[in-house]
Amino acid sequence: MKMKGNIYGLDIKLTQIGQRIVPVVIELNGVDSGTDSFRYEEGFRYYEKFVRVLGAQARGKPLLIEGWSRRAYDPLEKVVRKVELEKGYQEVKKGCKALASVVGDHFEFEYGWLEDLLRFRLAKLEDTFDDTESRFYAYAARKIGVPLFVYKDVQFHSDHLDFDLIDGRRLRLQPDDIGLIRPRSSTLYMVPVKYRYLFLNSPLIETIMDSKPFTHFLVQVFGADIGKAFPPALAFGFGITDTKTLIQFLEALKSDLVVRKRGCSYCGTGVEILERQKVLESVKSRPYHTISPARVQALTYFIMLNTFEGKKFEDFLTMYEQFISSIPILNRNTGKFHDGCARVIVYSPPGEQPIVLGSQWRIATHHMRDTKATLEDKFRVNLSRGASAMSITLEHEAVMHDFAKAIVQGFEKAVESYKKVIHDYKETSTSQLMDIQQFKPDITELDIFRVIFWNTYLQRRLQEIGAIDDNDEIRNLPGYDEEQRKLPKIVAKSQELIHIENSP
Repeated sequence: MKMKGNIYGLDIKLTQIGQRIVPVVIELNGVDSGTDSFRYEEGFRYYEKFVRVLGAQARGKPLLIEGWSRRAYDPLEKVVRKVELEKGYQEVKKGCKALASVVGDHFEFEYGWLEDLLRFRLAKLEDTFDDTESRFYAYAARKIGVPLFVYKDVQFHSDHLDFDLIDGRRLRLQPDDIGLIRPRSSTLYMVPVKYRYLFLNSPLIETIMDSKPFTHFLVQVFGADIGKAFPPALAFGFGITDTKTLIQFLEALKSDLVVRKRGCSYCGTGVEILERQKVLESVKSRPYHTISPARVQALTYFIMLNTFEGKKFEDFLTMYEQFISSIPILNRNTGKFHDGCARVIVYSPPGEQPIVLGSQWRIATHHMRDTKATLEDKFRVNLSRGASAMSITLEHEAVMHDFAKAIVQGFEKAVESYKKVIHDYKETSTSQLMDIQQFKPDITELDIFRVIFWNTYLQRRLQEIGAIDDNDEIRNLPGYDEEQRKLPKIVAKSQELIHIENSP
């Protein structure tokens, strides 16, 4: 069956280089791209265009949008939920400390962002869960005359799908009666293979965009057309980059500021804007002890084995990026110039040119010259962290919209290039992929990408220490068996929870 295409939310900055204004893509986001704050007068055009374009793609059949249907917490629920969140934070922090004590300096990882994530989740307890955006989609659909339903849950059956609508009704539809479905990413991953063609966004593409290190890996290795459109960046953690390489990267940056973000950051959680020199001093001051090649080999296989078993170490990686300064943007509400980053929503229909559905500035809470504001106050532009939305001038829209479409085309071309490499591997009986599938016959397309990502980086470490020779034959270094026995078992009770068992 023909797929329905992909929705992207691109974060784009306009920066001044000499006399030119140049667009730079900061991030790519998928079906969960924040669009809720198109709720100003000019912004409503986004909802109308979304319904018009996607309605045409659905060819008269209904659109289904997964929306919110949650009520505000009452005072007692807030207390209980707060205790749960704080307890979970302590458990994750304890697990990270235990794992850090095992992997040591050479395979270190950073988890200071846990505190910012906790603060964000505690603040969300005050949400009213107003489902404004779903109503805007529904209103635009009524205005244009496109059938659209907002649902809160979907159940899959052998020959039909049941949708629980946010108004309390249940809608039963045969697959042939559905135009297309825009889910949340958490739902997308649960869709049975035979029904995936009904949903926006390929699970593989969504997985790549969910992880900043994955996106960076894809565009740098397979995306020759768009790699330079992103800021210079480096993934760090679990041995894929050593401290020496991180120092070299930071010293080579052309900005006085650096952005540090966690691998699976969302809503700005764990994103920091830091003075580059202070980061350099901090990294250089870290203890760094000698480590035997046998232990490097043991740790490399430790990471790979747990990756095979589904542990998502990439969620705990850190991305260091060059800070990109924005052109000054006049905020009509303050009358001052602020830093800003645009969110551009693009729909890419299968086999057709991408279509921009809408765009808006996201403006930092404090103006650029505010001496009392923190760097995050002046430069973090997440709507969920207090930034405001504002329309973009036609001149700047023209630059960003053409750029956004080119990035989407280049990104999807990079995904196809990656898939071709995987296909070529499958045709080679001695390929690494065949070994993976023998080890885990039920491995999915998404798992394969994760394994190849980690293997690409960690195989370099094995080559450096002589654990893999020129013919790619693996040699167990003297002392490897003893080092391997020292390593504990990792138990992941949830995506963000790490527990260590039998730690030495």
